[in-house]
Amino acid sequence: MTEQTNGPAPGGRDEGERRRAVIEAAVSALQDGRDFEANFKIVFEVFYRPLQRFFTKKGFLAEEAQDLTQETLLGIYRGVRRFRHEARFETWLYRVATTTYLKRLRSGSAAKRSGVETPYDEVAIDTPSVAAPEGQLDGVLDEEKRRAMREAIEELPEKMRKCLTLRVYQDLSYREIAVVMKLKINTVKAHLFQAREKLRGKLEAYSLEASES
Repeated sequence: MTEQTNGPAPGGRDEGERRRAVIEAAVSALQDGRDFEANFKIVFEVFYRPLQRFFTKKGFLAEEAQDLTQETLLGIYRGVRRFRHEARFETWLYRVATTTYLKRLRSGSAAKRSGVETPYDEVAIDTPSVAAPEGQLDGVLDEEKRRAMREAIEELPEKMRKCLTLRVYQDLSYREIAVVMKLKINTVKAHLFQAREKLRGKLEAYSLEASES
């Protein structure tokens, strides 16, 4: 009879465990100040391409994704001693990447986010991004609709409003919002569902008032 073995397949779980062990050893050495450059090179080589893909999937061109990757890794280089092992190192690293991503959005899109140009993706309301010419009734109504949307969003509870902003204007996934807000994914989904219902109710009330005026 041929003896059968139940060991892990090459490149499978065993490979993943070895990779995590290498990363953990490098991070431990970095926090202790041992062979800093050599150990950071390990972290750099493991995460450079995954970070590039992270930023590329966010819509950045290759050159800008490369800049953001380097900026993230510089933040890791400077702040690795503050890593407290409350989560996996990889989770912490992507939290830094998400912060870098949000900072770039804020610096590049401040003017766009000063007004509400895009409605919440699940609220049935037409809110054009470009107003009609002054003096036209449609333009006045569109501006009133945008104002009503802004006011409805501002009236949302703080965490609900932040979840909505991250989802709609910054296009973060549920998981990314959970990392940024330090919430459970189900909590994020609940906040977004409640925000949708509150906005729908506010905007339906506005439409009714407008039709009666």
